Amino acid sequence: MDKQTESRENFAQQNGMTMEFVDWFFDNKKDGCGNAWFIMAAAMWEGWKGRAESLVVELPHEVTHVTNKYYEEGRDDVISAIEAIGIRIKGERV
Repeated sequence: MDKQTESRENFAQQNGMTMEFVDWFFDNKKDGCGNAWFIMAAAMWEGWKGRAESLVVELPHEVTHVTNKYYEEGRDDVISAIEAIGIRIKGERV
């Protein structure tokens, strides 16, 4: 892992931010914020969280006639990826 990635991961972890947000902020906004970049990151994070919290994904009904561990693992991976960026899952999870 390079120093930049490690630095971003530490920043995200210390401030309760997702890596998706931190990467977006550092790649697109930080340079334009000058010395106030940390304050701007905190303010933008609040907006980002609000956006993510307002999004809800309703998963399609689970396919019950398929008994395949790859299907189940894939579904779990999709759910984990959606939740990792702060989007809620609606409905029953199997």
